[in-house]
Amino acid sequence: MDGIFRNSILTTRFRCQYNANQYEFPGMDQKPIKDKNPSIPSLVKINRRIGIGLLAVLGLLPASPAFALRPYLATQSAVPIDTGKSRLELGVTDNRINTHLDQIVLLGGLTYGVINNLDFEVDFPYVFLQNDKAPDEDGLGDLKLRTKIRFIKGREANPLSMAGEVVVKIPSCDDNKNLHDAECTGEPDVEITGIASKEFFPVTVHLNIGYIFVGGQNSNDKNLDNVFRYSLGFDFQSVYDAVRFVAELAGENNRNPDATSDLLSLLGGVIFVIDPSKSIDFAIAKGITQETSDYTFTLGFSALF
Repeated sequence: MDGIFRNSILTTRFRCQYNANQYEFPGMDQKPIKDKNPSIPSLVKINRRIGIGLLAVLGLLPASPAFALRPYLATQSAVPIDTGKSRLELGVTDNRINTHLDQIVLLGGLTYGVINNLDFEVDFPYVFLQNDKAPDEDGLGDLKLRTKIRFIKGREANPLSMAGEVVVKIPSCDDNKNLHDAECTGEPDVEITGIASKEFFPVTVHLNIGYIFVGGQNSNDKNLDNVFRYSLGFDFQSVYDAVRFVAELAGENNRNPDATSDLLSLLGGVIFVIDPSKSIDFAIAKGITQETSDYTFTLGFSALF
């Protein structure tokens, strides 16, 4: 009888992963355990069916998303959304650059799962600048096209996912307006980023390291440097299923070689899960260096469909 219970326990071990509003069950494709005791085959089959039944029932319970949603300012997740699925992100970000400058960005983003392990995203910002010492300005920011491919998929034994992302900045902003946007150069940029995500339940960690090839570095009297950027994001599942906490450390070298410092910020925020496919978020970031915005506030909504 000890062998029977051992088979039952092995069969009922499970791990539920939530991925882009779908549930995966690593180990469900494993071969069934052969019955080494022909005298009680029916009881072993019953135990095996009970274990599979428990997996199916528990798989219906909501879990944390495996991808990094808002409100990160720089961090991406290594987990793309599923094929045929879409994710909509809407948000407003208030960058308190200093006591005289306040930049507000309305940002929309739409992501689509093209094929397995590959998604495509479009980001479209609209920028408002309030300046105590000059007339206010507003206008369309630079559009960004993102494509992400996952090279390594996290498994039960090693929940590490790794991906690469390519971002192309389309120069859609009006560089004649003073929107105080360092990326508004009137030239395209190309960014290549390596992404790693790993779960240490109840915490998921995301590491991003990227490099931006800045376009038009020597045109129109511009003297700009390419950008090395990095970020480390943490997603913590609280004791309440509907509440998650996030933190982020993000930095990059300043593309302006005459700047007095590089950019570095520390963010903390919270995500409220409305249902497994919708969430709202709020976060505050503090600039650590002189050239970084003093404070950044962001509020947003995300939906999977």
